[in-house]
Amino acid sequence: MLTRSNYSEWSLIMECNLHAASLWAPMEDDLVERKEDRKAVAALMRTMPPEMHGMLAAKASAKEAWEAIRTQRFGSNRVREANAQKLRAGFEN
Repeated sequence: MLTRSNYSEWSLIMECNLHAASLWAPMEDDLVERKEDRKAVAALMRTMPPEMHGMLAAKASAKEAWEAIRTQRFGSNRVREANAQKLRAGFEN
């Protein structure tokens, strides 16, 4: 189950599970069959807290859902870089 603090571990496990179920393609490509895409979204939803189900169901594709989860739990690249810079500055002082 995804929590506020285990995104890295969760995403690694989910990627392995989705590959094993032949459902990883929808995470990388928007041009997949709708049925496969919905199966991938369902697989994601099974590992999400209930409060995130509405957000995931509103996404147009599994790829969009995967990106939304990453951004929500891990932050955007810009936010991660800003946080890394703050940490570096703290160590230098």
